[in-house]
Amino acid sequence: MSEMQSSVRARRFPSLPLTDQLWLLLFVWLGALIFTFVVTLVVSAGDVSISGWGVASGAAPWFVGFMSGYFMFQHMPMFVANGRTRRECLIDWSIFVPIYAALGALLVTLGYVLEYVYYGVAGWESVTFDDHLFTSHTDVIPMFGEYLVRLLVWAAAGGFVGASVYRSKDTGWLTLLPAALLTAAAGSFGGNSSGPFGFLTRRFPEFSTSSWWWTILVGVVCIAIGMVCTWWVFRDTPLRNK
Repeated sequence: MSEMQSSVRARRFPSLPLTDQLWLLLFVWLGALIFTFVVTLVVSAGDVSISGWGVASGAAPWFVGFMSGYFMFQHMPMFVANGRTRRECLIDWSIFVPIYAALGALLVTLGYVLEYVYYGVAGWESVTFDDHLFTSHTDVIPMFGEYLVRLLVWAAAGGFVGASVYRSKDTGWLTLLPAALLTAAAGSFGGNSSGPFGFLTRRFPEFSTSSWWWTILVGVVCIAIGMVCTWWVFRDTPLRNK
């Protein structure tokens, strides 16, 4: 009986850290949305030719990647110290990544829809998108799919960097280079040079394509590489005394 209870307890997902991170994501999205709408109104001068949310949403992959790395760096060692195995912790992180990325993609998509309504109320013409897999504010399915794949890649890369930095504060930062290569592939899904970090992503390799099959193929490969690298780094990482 005690062995069965121990097994059930070991499989329990740490929902509290996930819930905290999801609430943070929601509040950050709400703040970014309000800020974008206010800035668009101020600088519009009666006409708008670009999507303000299209620019602001360029920060989403960076945020998701950072939070995935933070989850790996901060929470995983704490779980191990409290009796969970590294394998269980990596499973927990593997659950966290798709949930967090899916909510992020959903919120980004919702932001585009709300911007479409906002533009209509303000009397501005709806803009088109030439550097994405979607072309208008109402293409919600390809919009969600594009951001989901991109955020998953960034989350996997962020976890890899977070685990590496925890393992070695001196050399862990070197994994930023291979992580950047993974996220460069994510940039190939469109919007590679847009957003507040365009000055960086414009320096990444770009393989522009409008093929969904290519998007899915490259995305799955990059996500798998990021997760395998994270597992390889964290599986025997010793705990540090803080």
